[in-house]
Amino acid sequence: MPRSRGAEGTRDEGQVAIPHSPIRISGFVAPPNEHRASRQHITLFVNGRWVRDNNLTYAIVQAYHTLLPVGRYPLALIFINLSLEAVDVNVHPAKTEVRFHEGSRVFGAVQKAVRGAVVGQMEVRGIRPFTTLTQLPTWGNSGAASQSFVRPQEWLDDPDMGQMGLELPTAVPPAMPFAGESPPSPPPPQRHLAGDKLPIMRVVGQVGASYIITEGPEGMFLIDQHAAHERIMYEKYMAAYARQAIARQGLVGGAVIQLAPDQSRLLEENLPILAQLGFEIEPFGPQSFVIRAVPAFVATADPVRIVADVVGDLEREATPLQDKIEAKIVRRVCKTATIKAGHTLSTAEMEALVRNLEACDNPHTCPHGRPTLIFLSVAQLAREFGRT
Repeated sequence: MPRSRGAEGTRDEGQVAIPHSPIRISGFVAPPNEHRASRQHITLFVNGRWVRDNNLTYAIVQAYHTLLPVGRYPLALIFINLSLEAVDVNVHPAKTEVRFHEGSRVFGAVQKAVRGAVVGQMEVRGIRPFTTLTQLPTWGNSGAASQSFVRPQEWLDDPDMGQMGLELPTAVPPAMPFAGESPPSPPPPQRHLAGDKLPIMRVVGQVGASYIITEGPEGMFLIDQHAAHERIMYEKYMAAYARQAIARQGLVGGAVIQLAPDQSRLLEENLPILAQLGFEIEPFGPQSFVIRAVPAFVATADPVRIVADVVGDLEREATPLQDKIEAKIVRRVCKTATIKAGHTLSTAEMEALVRNLEACDNPHTCPHGRPTLIFLSVAQLAREFGRT
């Protein structure tokens, strides 16, 4: 077929060259401690029309990466507004599905907007859970693509929408304009108790050989030492992987692991990835492998158990919308090698763990989405003791 080159690149004849369309994203997302067993509580509107879109739903789920427990999904209400020429609504008879001309840009914009809102407004989990949704900063161009676009406030005022049972804020701020191909980064959150960073804490002690008690500026924190150590190790491991600077520790004589036939094939397929992550593993006879080296930070752990756990996780991976395989392996290695519940820590060890948790980018959850700490305010303590 003859082809013609337009301002935006090569196009088929008869097709209109569509410039990058401004994207407006607004809506509400739940905090990570509010989650459900299915994706049914993720609702999408495109130019005011309710739609189903597996890719955009996945973008929202991925925005909560490492913040939700395995098998749990967020609550979200997302409005996407872009030019009418940038979206095809005629791919489904009921017009409940759409096709974007620049699907990857829309995917990235939604994921970035949701991640920024969730991480920027994360709170330390209290003794009693909360249900308020976080409002996304509205990203987009000041010119609306369609006068029929449903504003978030109109959605909130619609009595037919009450069946969703979500507790939503009642005020919606004006849109924040931007220019360029991609949405801007959201403004940095204020560094306070409800921000993405933790306050400076003083270690008080340990309870049940599992939880570290600390004092902060507004109350008391209980830190799950296993979950906190997982988060610390995960972020350090992923940072080293990104820099291609994972230190290895050789094993004297190596360690041999025996696997079932299917497991052997699975491990062999992933040997290149494991090599990038600091492992040195070689075939060693039928259904056997010898582990020659492991990442240095897990050198004291049982190498056979670590590799067996990694293979077990790879076996259980069934969904096509899976996390990157590297991140999955890193999470398993960290879980296997971290401090466990029931391990008594010295004061120096507790202080080092707390300082490292304070330095994490996402200190509120372990890589599997469990909370690393909960908070009990001075005011709550006063109420419990009848002082108010």
